[in-house]
Amino acid sequence: MMSLQIVHSIPGRLRIKSSNLQNNADILTRIKEIIASIDGVNEVHTSPITGSVLTIYDPERTGKDMMIKKILEVSGLKLASPTSRGIRSVEHVTPEEPYLTQATMDFIHSINNNILSLTRGYMGLGYLIPLFLFTYGTIKLVRQGPIPAVPWYLFYWWSFRTFIILNRQSMQ
Repeated sequence: MMSLQIVHSIPGRLRIKSSNLQNNADILTRIKEIIASIDGVNEVHTSPITGSVLTIYDPERTGKDMMIKKILEVSGLKLASPTSRGIRSVEHVTPEEPYLTQATMDFIHSINNNILSLTRGYMGLGYLIPLFLFTYGTIKLVRQGPIPAVPWYLFYWWSFRTFIILNRQSMQ
């Protein structure tokens, strides 16, 4: 991947990420120095492990476009398409979607993307949550016998329903 993804963007906070920045402390150090020198930038955090750059800035004094432009110049990367999976931004919020809903979904997407990266795309939350519920239901059934205080079959139902809900798009 020779592109830079905007992982999270709200006024005053910008997180970008690229696999090309992983284990590349030299470029990340240059990016940090250049971004930190921009008027209005309060904090810059880089991670060579994840290949990400987090910038906290004053949106009244600077904009994310200037920072992205500088990062692209230093890194030699291209900006990923805003329609790429995992990229969400406040600018893409529909009027019906409250900010807290989007922030929660950003957090869940981030966890899911990290799990997908760790498993090389083999499994994500859509697989792990139903598996957990199914396993927990089975453990409850075995430990408590045939008539448990919390019915074991509810965990089977919850695992099935969660799997269907979380994987609805791939089933269509």
